Amino acid sequence: MLCKSPIEQLVVAVREHGKIDDEEIIQAQQYGADAGWYGYIYTDDAAAFFDRHAELIWCIAAEQAEELGEPNVVTMIAGFRRTDMTNTVYGFKTLMAWFALEAAGSYLEGQREQEASA
Repeated sequence: MLCKSPIEQLVVAVREHGKIDDEEIIQAQQYGADAGWYGYIYTDDAAAFFDRHAELIWCIAAEQAEELGEPNVVTMIAGFRRTDMTNTVYGFKTLMAWFALEAAGSYLEGQREQEASA
């Protein structure tokens, strides 16, 4: 593991940035962050989120790449559905903000499932 994933910190940042609740964050993960979630629709907003939390997002991306058996984050990103977003800096930052939103949703969904089975 390259870094200890502070996923809870990311969840808080996602909530605060988008002013969205856990259910909406989970839905963003289920339907795709590119479906249009407040705070993550416009590239300026999403890029600003990435800029504020770049180290945290990259840490979680590196952890996920390792879990998936990818050699690095860039290789993992190459497998994203919206790689067309990587043609510009703002597009790349937006893509990574969407990754963060979906990672937070995946974590929250997992937490909900754990609580339900306990």
